Amino acid sequence: MFPRHSSTRMFMTSVRAVVFLLLCAPAMTAQSFGPQPAATRSAPESSEEKTARYFETIRKSPAQLWKFLLKMPKGADLHNHLSGAIYAESYIQWAAEKGLCVNNENMALKIPPSKSACDPNSQRPASAALTNSVFYQQLIDAWSMRNWELSGDSGHDHFFNAFFKFGPATYDQMGPMMAEAASRAAHGHVLYMELMLTPDGVPDGVVSSKIGDSVGWNDDPKSTLEKLKANGIARAAETAISNLRAAEAQKNQLLKCD
Repeated sequence: MFPRHSSTRMFMTSVRAVVFLLLCAPAMTAQSFGPQPAATRSAPESSEEKTARYFETIRKSPAQLWKFLLKMPKGADLHNHLSGAIYAESYIQWAAEKGLCVNNENMALKIPPSKSACDPNSQRPASAALTNSVFYQQLIDAWSMRNWELSGDSGHDHFFNAFFKFGPATYDQMGPMMAEAASRAAHGHVLYMELMLTPDGVPDGVVSSKIGDSVGWNDDPKSTLEKLKANGIARAAETAISNLRAAEAQKNQLLKCD
């Protein structure tokens, strides 16, 4: 998944699911089967037959195909990286609310020193994008795959470089991010999601990663585990559980799940 943008939202779905429906549906014409007994001809259409027949009538209509695929029930969205599933517009709004700064050269967000303004020589306030449409569009292009071919980077580089650019906008936004991803999944009739996230993350680093870096690895799982425990990995897990529960509660509140 990757940050999307509202102006070119493309609903990705499984073509295989549609193909499966078509392959499983009997042919629609009498010529395909030849003469049939009266009892067979009068049998009601199955759901698969109705779906296949309707699909054929909208095959050349992008608008109707969009509506059809949007309503089609989906199974699951697995291994969905949460930070890559959020629209760039949301990140712009959160960055503005947090008072973050944007590097003029690479469009990367920076956290200004406490109570300090953005450096006028190299930065702009993210909030400026809310009143400057050109700046706003530049951020969307930098933080999503929209117009990536104009960036001068390969698609691969543009994709992976974007994460460090919008990263600071994700801090303390786990609940709203979960709410946005869940709401969009529900709108697209996705029945199940597995979100990938780092619940023990903090603005100055991920607790578990810092512990892992300090402990290292010596090819002895038992010894390494004991070192991780001694350096507070259990506390990191407790922090992760607490943060995740709080984020889920905030998500439920935003979506009015109660």
